[in-house]
Amino acid sequence: MSVGTIYRNRRKADRWEPASTALTVARMLDAAPAFWNEWRADCGEVEAAEWREGGYQLRAVVYDDPDADLSWLGEFTDTWEPGAVSNADSTTWHALKWFIPANDPHENYPYFRRAGMGRAEARQRCHDLARQAMLTAREPEVYGVTVTASLGGRVLGEASCWGIHDEYPHLAYVAEVARECAADAICEADATLARRLGTAREVIA
Repeated sequence: MSVGTIYRNRRKADRWEPASTALTVARMLDAAPAFWNEWRADCGEVEAAEWREGGYQLRAVVYDDPDADLSWLGEFTDTWEPGAVSNADSTTWHALKWFIPANDPHENYPYFRRAGMGRAEARQRCHDLARQAMLTAREPEVYGVTVTASLGGRVLGEASCWGIHDEYPHLAYVAEVARECAADAICEADATLARRLGTAREVIA
């Protein structure tokens, strides 16, 4: 699917999504499938990619992050309080009746109203945001990515990021994070080279 098609589909699915956001996501989704160009199921990796940039060989590796801190989404509890979302339909967290979002989605109500939503639709959108936070906390898709920058087979720079929530196809958001980590890995590799005085021959010897 082209960027234009993805963009139009997103705008059609949610008329309230800002055009700039829809375009950014469309570009991200379009680029992701070609980014992940290596996969090895025997060593715990989810996805991997290799490419050349800045004179280095870059490698990004994605792992599941089962111990990620999800407190930014909220918490499950048996005690009701204002803003709580019912967790009655859950099988995983069946003993906990409520979910308390970390950030009250109803604070978005004035923004939705200013954007042109009717009162009922704005209230429903706030509720949907709270429920989505709960569903994400129930079954999170959270990853870590590590990017290395190598020269002549020697790793000179590395950067990583963990606790990345990504529900997009082809781990599109993780791919964006990997590109950002690549810039940090290259900076570290450049600094390593500078500290070593060296010529490229000395570095790879």
